[in-house]
Amino acid sequence: KEFFSLSPLSFLDYVSAYNPVSVVVGEDYRFGYKAEGNVKLLSNYFAKKNVEVFVHPLLFESGKKIASTTVRNLLFEGKIEEANQFLSRKFFYSGYVKRGRGDGSKVVFPTINLEIEPHKIVVKNGVYYTNTKLDGKEYLSITNVGNHPTFNDKKINVETYVFDYEGNAYDDYVIVEFNSFIRDIRR
Repeated sequence: KEFFSLSPLSFLDYVSAYNPVSVVVGEDYRFGYKAEGNVKLLSNYFAKKNVEVFVHPLLFESGKKIASTTVRNLLFEGKIEEANQFLSRKFFYSGYVKRGRGDGSKVVFPTINLEIEPHKIVVKNGVYYTNTKLDGKEYLSITNVGNHPTFNDKKINVETYVFDYEGNAYDDYVIVEFNSFIRDIRR
């Protein structure tokens, strides 16, 4: 709360403490409390500190401005294919495989479980067509993001069934790339 209350100049002082060599922003970049800071203020501030400022013109795709807010909203809505068009690579979760409840193995579909890193966006709860990078190979996969009503589990999980994989992935590092939304979660 304190950080988001910083005035524009206090925010720039905060950034400056990291000794940036250059700063890159979009031409409509706003910062500081109530988004009172703008690109002109930022450019003038860093010019006095001999820090290069690159102001990137806005980009549009199919009439929509490519912006982090646009991408986040598409991900929250499960519109993975549209979001991926705006990103430099497919949206993904990565991490080390954790032990789950073991329910998948009991019903012939063993899955790998990932914890969502605190800074990552949680996509719309549902089932997705994905690709999983594991053991230096890429596999087709299906991923469930959300809770598990069948097992009365209310915790948000990322659980992936990897086609044609028969190894033990516990504690392995994996990347799960999202291709498209299939359906909402249901019991």
